[in-house]
Amino acid sequence: MKKEYTNGEVTIAWQPGICIHSEKCWRGLANLFQPKSKPWINAEGASSEEIEAQVNSARLVRWQRIETQMENRLRNHQEQQPLS
Repeated sequence: MKKEYTNGEVTIAWQPGICIHSEKCWRGLANLFQPKSKPWINAEGASSEEIEAQVNSARLVRWQRIETQMENRLRNHQEQQPLS
């Protein structure tokens, strides 16, 4: 599932499987992200620059999480390998 909201300059795509830190967005831009409203994203609630900065911040968290998961898998794999 993917939902899109636009202010005419920027389109915000919300994907529940990817946007696991959506709380970070609504705490950062409460006028844009309003979890108790429907629709919960008000694309006119912030400037395009503010939206871009907030979404990029969330992407950074997502990529850091993916990198950490990969590092943990590699470490676990290395720990399970018998020493020669």
